Amino acid sequence: MLRVQEGHSRKKQEALRGCAPARSCSRSSSLDRGGAMSGGTALCECPFTVCRSLHPDHLWIWRPNVFVDENDRTWLPIINETESSLQVLMRQIKVSSGEAMQPSQLPPSMLPLMWQLYPGRRYRASDSSFWRIVYHIEISGVEDMVLEQLPDP
Repeated sequence: MLRVQEGHSRKKQEALRGCAPARSCSRSSSLDRGGAMSGGTALCECPFTVCRSLHPDHLWIWRPNVFVDENDRTWLPIINETESSLQVLMRQIKVSSGEAMQPSQLPPSMLPLMWQLYPGRRYRASDSSFWRIVYHIEISGVEDMVLEQLPDP
């Protein structure tokens, strides 16, 4: 929920309240540096676009440190391991995908070979583990999605 700061005009407050998370992460729904939505329909001061409906359906390992989704977009993982959890920041950046590697050719990894989107904002991995979507945002045209491995039931 957005909080309106004191001193904003009534019209600006209404625009801020109307700044709902975007339904897609396309450039057309993102905000420019001044906070205006593309197309000039409303002013908004949201710092990023929340990607709620367009999580990749599948993410497959392509080669070490490169995953590919069903739309041939490349995602680069950054692993964060703590005592209590394993998280991965998946950043969607266009890189040369090169040749796909077979699983037997890949070095050992803490990440699964594949994730499949499941209901309830989570993924099921090829090793049968579940990963929840902590957040999925777009900032300046770059998508970031943080996944956290859920403990085994």
